[in-house]
Amino acid sequence: MKPIIPVILALLIALTACGQPQALEPPAADAAPAPPAESGPDPVSVCTVAEGITFSLLQSVYPPGVERLTMVMDNRSDFELCQGEYVAFQQYAGGQWQTLAYAAGDVLFRDVARILQPHRAGQFTIDAGLLARPLEEGLYRVSGDAQMWLNSEDPALHEPVPGWQVEFRVAAEAPPEPDYALFIHGQPVSGMEPIQIVFLNSTGEQAHVLDIPHLERMTEGGAWEDVPYREQVGFCGTPSTMPPGGRIWSEDPAALWGTLEPGLYRLRYAVGPTEKTEGEAAGQFTVGAPEVCGLPLAEGA
Repeated sequence: MKPIIPVILALLIALTACGQPQALEPPAADAAPAPPAESGPDPVSVCTVAEGITFSLLQSVYPPGVERLTMVMDNRSDFELCQGEYVAFQQYAGGQWQTLAYAAGDVLFRDVARILQPHRAGQFTIDAGLLARPLEEGLYRVSGDAQMWLNSEDPALHEPVPGWQVEFRVAAEAPPEPDYALFIHGQPVSGMEPIQIVFLNSTGEQAHVLDIPHLERMTEGGAWEDVPYREQVGFCGTPSTMPPGGRIWSEDPAALWGTLEPGLYRLRYAVGPTEKTEGEAAGQFTVGAPEVCGLPLAEGA
């Protein structure tokens, strides 16, 4: 048996059993050959299932034969989110979406739920290696279901939300998913308040992170330029450990760089399997324009 094994961020997602395993019907032994690749529409890799709740793939383009797809859940609502383990794949061919078969005999999805607390972000892994054929070049869709719990003390009180559905393209020139990446929670963010960061570690092993954030801003010409630190900022330069499931923390932009202007930014850290931290993890985020609140002027002012 080869079930999907979710990668869980510590203290973010708790697995709660909801029932019995649910087996899939095996495909026919003489399954038809894979349909020819079609370009189709542009993939939509981010899905908003309810106000403040999004599901997004770490990448929108993957290389042929990809088996690991990292899904990030961002719950900015006031309710718990309950998301099941079952997923379905489709491929765009012949001008329509066609369901893909799973490998015969051993595909089993447990009837469990991933619980994401309000105002938190988390991740899980979708295993495309369970399919009957490797993913070749083309446009694909993967979907699942979700529920929003209105009362955490009584799981019976829940409200269905539209199932999540995201798309991605498989192309020869696409890079594989990075082992380490950053996800910025609650975008667009404020240029003054702390930035909530989810550090994704998909290796299954402990990693080491050099806790020195490097920030860059996209210029009008489309190039990345460094955002300088404030004069009094300093770092010890000693790597810290990160568990296999990743970690969550925040950085204070006002203290490190000063107030950030609206725009697109990229945050980077040195990371790796050893204390040499020879790799890198990066994530982009948008700083929104500050909200201006005021009262109307009195007559004659």
